[in-house]
Amino acid sequence: MAPPNLQDALAYNNRGLAYAAQRQYDLAIANYNKAIELAPQIAFTYYNRGTVYAGMGQYDMAIINYNKAIELDPKFTEAYTNRGSAYADIGQYSNAIADYSKAIELDPKLVGAYNNRGTTYADIGQYDLAVADYNKAIELDPKLAGAYKNRGYVYNQKGLYDIGIADLNKAIELDPKYALAYQNRGAAYYLKGLYDRALADFKMVISISGDPNLVNDAKSSIAEINRILGR
Repeated sequence: MAPPNLQDALAYNNRGLAYAAQRQYDLAIANYNKAIELAPQIAFTYYNRGTVYAGMGQYDMAIINYNKAIELDPKFTEAYTNRGSAYADIGQYSNAIADYSKAIELDPKLVGAYNNRGTTYADIGQYDLAVADYNKAIELDPKLAGAYKNRGYVYNQKGLYDIGIADLNKAIELDPKYALAYQNRGAAYYLKGLYDRALADFKMVISISGDPNLVNDAKSSIAEINRILGR
């Protein structure tokens, strides 16, 4: 049986997870704090607290917690992946790539690390490296809609619209309510001058997306197409 302090710490950690799942972040952090006070040697409690801070947009605090988790467990692959995402969110792309690469070194089949590293490469315009990472993510998980969407976006950025559309078709086949895939495909159709298809995709975004920014972008695109068509 675990020592009393450890048992209590695990209970607080688990309650923190429950609060985090309900997006009650302040209560989650309070419980993780108590768990760490009772058992400061447990790496995953810092990891969990870091994840909550990231969910709150407090990326610096998230990184501090992931640092501690990695200090306690240098082979904690998910901590490297999440710290990489936090670095990417604050624009520290070289640090993000280093963390994703470390996670891949520790677990060469870690699909999310390839997908996330690909997105970071795309963010800095290294499209060929991004495609290579998305290829690997798809090889490891052929049903990962996000990797097809991401690769399609990169192909569109390279001006390879037909290939990009094919990837976005696959993403939508795998996830028929993937609003961002419709948005990206609509953009590709727009750039090819296929306005009716673009309009259909942008209208789909409006009907299925809960993201007001994405909806506003789709409405703006529809307005622009109607202007071009003289409607």
